[in-house]
Amino acid sequence: MTTDTRTLEWLVMTHPQMVSDIIDTIDTEDAEMDELRTALEIGDDLAACRSLLDFYRQRPMPFFSGRRPISAPFPHAEEADDILDDQLTLYEVRGHIPRRSDGGWQWDYNGPEGDREWGWGLNRHYHLATLYNAWLRSGRRAYLRRLDEQLRDWILNCPYPGQKSNSPMWRGLEVFSRLRIWAELFHRLIGHPDFSPSTLALMLYSIPQHADYLEHFHAAGGNWITMEMNGLAIAATAWPQYLLAPQWIEYAEEQMLPQIDLQVYPDGTQKELTSSYHHVALMNFESFAEVVRASGSNVSEAYQQALVRMWDYLARSMRPGGFGPLNNDSDYSDYRTRVVAAAKRYERPDWLWYATRGRQGAPPQGPSPSAIFPWAGQLIMRSGPQGNDHWAFFDAGPLGIGHWHYDKLHLSVRCGGRDVLVDSGRYTYVQGQWRDYFIGTAGHNTILLDGCPQQAEAREVDEPLSEADYQLAGGFDFIRSTFDAGYQGLHGTAAHTRAVVYLRGSGWIVLDRIRTDRQRTIEVLWHFHPDCTVALDGQQVSSVDARKGNLRITPLRMAGETARPALVAGSAASTSVMAGHIGPQWAVSLIRGQVEPEIQGWYSRCYGLKTPSTCAGFRATVDGDVTFGWLLTPGRNTPPRPVQADLTLREADTLAMVTVEWPEHPARTIRIPLIAGKAEIVE
Repeated sequence: MTTDTRTLEWLVMTHPQMVSDIIDTIDTEDAEMDELRTALEIGDDLAACRSLLDFYRQRPMPFFSGRRPISAPFPHAEEADDILDDQLTLYEVRGHIPRRSDGGWQWDYNGPEGDREWGWGLNRHYHLATLYNAWLRSGRRAYLRRLDEQLRDWILNCPYPGQKSNSPMWRGLEVFSRLRIWAELFHRLIGHPDFSPSTLALMLYSIPQHADYLEHFHAAGGNWITMEMNGLAIAATAWPQYLLAPQWIEYAEEQMLPQIDLQVYPDGTQKELTSSYHHVALMNFESFAEVVRASGSNVSEAYQQALVRMWDYLARSMRPGGFGPLNNDSDYSDYRTRVVAAAKRYERPDWLWYATRGRQGAPPQGPSPSAIFPWAGQLIMRSGPQGNDHWAFFDAGPLGIGHWHYDKLHLSVRCGGRDVLVDSGRYTYVQGQWRDYFIGTAGHNTILLDGCPQQAEAREVDEPLSEADYQLAGGFDFIRSTFDAGYQGLHGTAAHTRAVVYLRGSGWIVLDRIRTDRQRTIEVLWHFHPDCTVALDGQQVSSVDARKGNLRITPLRMAGETARPALVAGSAASTSVMAGHIGPQWAVSLIRGQVEPEIQGWYSRCYGLKTPSTCAGFRATVDGDVTFGWLLTPGRNTPPRPVQADLTLREADTLAMVTVEWPEHPARTIRIPLIAGKAEIVE
């Protein structure tokens, strides 16, 4: 008996039941399978397997094109040699894969930090795409041989459980990912001598098991089902010769087509309200439409229009550099290439304008280049599409149906070609103090009351923001929203209203109104990007890096108040009566990379990576209801100090009149209603 595990002879002799199962799943009545049927009639399983592989070698690739790289989240070329040495880097964490006693990889390994995400990432087989791409570039056969060995080892040593699983090997997302990668590998490499016949046959054995899992143990909704049904459709169209392939595609369509209505708001935002997972869902909805077309059917016009709205959100929410908002459980991801392709496919010059920094396409119609997504409760403020233009993101909406953070009323700001005020990101899904920080209010640019973070509010809404609470005008943008769902561990009641006015090309006014039944300690947080050098300047805080875009944060002065020095952290801070109103006297602190007594001052651009960053905290004690505000001034090098930044409250503190003046801009007074009504520049 041959001991060469690469051969069909070895597979037939050592795993006869697997070979029998392969034949049982294939529709052998196909007109081009005469040789296979003949082999079966005489009971020659070896000849039947050979004939089946020959059948696939002679058929065109189902819906793939050419010998191009296979897309994968971790495409780094240098990692291919690491894989040959049993090293793998997933989610910024490098690990050495242990080997079993028989020499194969330990597929249930969760990485050096014991993170299940690492183990799931291992079993998504992204590293096989890395090996394939490295072979394409170099022609080095060792990469293909390791790829072949890995596939064979996985299939033989990770048996199908036949039930819903949360293991590293068998979970819906990993099943989908493997099918997507396997489909391309199978059809691209079936004729290559370093891709062995036994591995090809084992893939044909395992694929129906993958499809069975997706059909019977998939999620009920969210971005998961978009991936799982996409995987089931891929199985049906990449290998239509399976007896159950028509059933798979029919079931996938039945489950997937309604999902775009269930998961996507009318403004085009996926309801998890997470930029990265919006992209995941969009890619799977789009891919599913392509797979359905490949099967000879088509999606509905309503489905297609929903795809357009999803692309519209992705294009209009991007930073000028092409990266999406870092909101909820997102990574800092560049979408330019895909948006450019979508703009050409859907003939949308406005998307091209956003994605190419205005070099191609045409600006959107209307008075403002900004964008409001009223169902998501997100306002994207911008001065233009170019790299140095202003961009800001404000969250006025619900939590989201998944991957949420407790960050309502958060504001991110980009100016001068770089991010300055940032969302802290996601870092980890491992429960504990680090997860609590990155999803918590303390990791965002909003407010803590008595040290207490926001608690959960509505995850989904059945109506959009009121048009009375936002406006996009030629010279400014305005939005107003309230968080009143309560704070974790807070005694009594309190609510926070924040209004933001972006004076296009000049800066931002932020007003905060606290309504409370008792004395409170307020802490207003402003998180700077790790690359920013941050300094105190009296009561003002600025990033101060030479020859770069910077931002100055100036507390608005109550009308009639004289300038006061900043209090250092830890000193007394209280309200003071000024011009008939009570305003906070802020104690200002800068915190960077703190772990004790609580975590503060950290940033994560992607899962698994965290970096110290500066958080500017403004703390004060107030006796009751209070309204205060901030002027955010962008600038190259040192942002200018405002000549005037005054706040006057009227109409029982429900109306704010804010007067701002910079050295190179005339004074302007902006009328900002805090309860109802639109903002207005009055002079």
